[in-house]
Amino acid sequence: MWSEVRPPTTAQVRDAFGVELGELRPHPGGFEADAFTDGRWFVKLWRQQPDSDAGLALTAELA
Repeated sequence: MWSEVRPPTTAQVRDAFGVELGELRPHPGGFEADAFTDGRWFVKLWRQQPDSDAGLALTAELA
């Protein structure tokens, strides 16, 4: 995990996705990006540029 990466705030997640969550803390694992959880929700930050073709394709596939 990138040590300088911080989880998004609860307000950022709420405003972007309409999800109310608790305090996010690091989630260990073999992820290709930094991952956080509040014990119920899982948030993953992608290392790619969010507006890149690869990022958009991956988002579409996950949707």
